[in-house]
Amino acid sequence: MNAIFIDTFGRMRGRARTVRIAPHRTRRPSLAVRLIRTAFATLGSLFPRVAGRRAYRLWFRTHRRPESAAETRWLQTAHRSTVQVDQTEVVTYRWGVGPTVLLVHGWNGRGIQLGGLAQALAAAGYQAVAFDAPAHGRSPGRSTHIYEVTEAVEAVAAAFGPLHGVVAHSFGCMATAFALVRRLAVQRVVMVSPPATVEGMVDSFTGLLAVPPRAKAVMHELFEAGFGADLWQRFATTGNLAKVDVAGLVIHDGDDEVVTISEGKAVADAWRGATFVRTTGLGHHCILRSPDVARQVCTFLGRFEEGAHRRFVGVHGAAAAKVAK
Repeated sequence: MNAIFIDTFGRMRGRARTVRIAPHRTRRPSLAVRLIRTAFATLGSLFPRVAGRRAYRLWFRTHRRPESAAETRWLQTAHRSTVQVDQTEVVTYRWGVGPTVLLVHGWNGRGIQLGGLAQALAAAGYQAVAFDAPAHGRSPGRSTHIYEVTEAVEAVAAAFGPLHGVVAHSFGCMATAFALVRRLAVQRVVMVSPPATVEGMVDSFTGLLAVPPRAKAVMHELFEAGFGADLWQRFATTGNLAKVDVAGLVIHDGDDEVVTISEGKAVADAWRGATFVRTTGLGHHCILRSPDVARQVCTFLGRFEEGAHRRFVGVHGAAAAKVAK
């Protein structure tokens, strides 16, 4: 049986509970990914520098997926606007009234992807603000990098702040951690499925695309030439969170095939006083639609209404949050 298990350290204490949730389905790599794997596997060993440069360029490219039916519904209830970030504009989405909670999506994600959490936060008395990072969702561009995403976090925070909280997912966690050491002001931060290090992200990327070792070494050279030899330490989620003093909650699924749960544990261990929550059966993306995860987020941020939770479960399916006592 798929279930959610809650482990607490630091500020939050309590006994473990078991919650039944909808099953996570393993995703098969797309045809494009399979073709790229074949190209790198067959040509990468013969032309490592060419393959390494190609892999490096692909690292920064983004891919937009079609919106789901749920995202379309969430979009209809959002107040949309734009915020200027350097030479471009990012699209923002806002729900509710109250203290501001900023939602930061991951790589190849979009702001409306966090609409379920946003509606739960709005029902709990918060103003939930999400945005499409550069080259994501409705924001323009086809490629981006951590500096641009971090600057977008800071610009949206300045436009809608002061911030009470931030809820970030996946790569958005790394950008948020970098923003925190750049003095982003916030009281409480939730990180869902966070990657721990840049090296881990590169390993996952090169493993997915079957990039040969010599081509991967070329990628490392190009990363250091473009961002400095200390980039591995400068952008590490673990290292940056070790430097900040902000209340933290880390939520990670044991069945996450994109970012392994060991990375989430490493983030929680490095973050002084942080709480760690382990789920199972949700994977990397369904975790954002879990009613129990939404309840955990609202409780940690300081507000939780049982009536609001029932309305959220009504939208997402009662079976997804049935509690086994």
